[in-house]
Amino acid sequence: MTQPFDLIQYERYAKIGRLIARTYTEVMSALDEELAQYDVTAAQYVVISLVARGHAETAAQVCKELSYNPGAMTRMLDRLEQKNLIRRVRIPGDRRSVKLVLTPEAEALFPTMFACSAAILERYYGRFTAEELEQLGGLLDTLLGNPTEQ
Repeated sequence: MTQPFDLIQYERYAKIGRLIARTYTEVMSALDEELAQYDVTAAQYVVISLVARGHAETAAQVCKELSYNPGAMTRMLDRLEQKNLIRRVRIPGDRRSVKLVLTPEAEALFPTMFACSAAILERYYGRFTAEELEQLGGLLDTLLGNPTEQ
């Protein structure tokens, strides 16, 4: 037999979910607007940034970092290659693995895109103190089941 659900608690949970989704959407939309002048979307920038900052070297690592679908990632990387921003390079000795590398064009453009991203993040998250950001990050890590991540 199922327990009757608590409508008040459900609404609290649902509100948090909506706020998280809305925050993500607003931040990414603002970043899309800033990066449009470089013909790069926010989603594409995130991939470029992960590679540029050494947080991911392969498509699989990017997918894991972003909880992204491998098929969608392949299409994203195809678009980034068409824009001459990312190259896929075979890893010697491992025919199944492909390393993602920024092109010289992307390396030259990345600092400018990074500055746009930093300004957007500051616009939204700069409203918090350092302690509040730590707390928010900790709460979200806990929500995702990663209470020790920083």
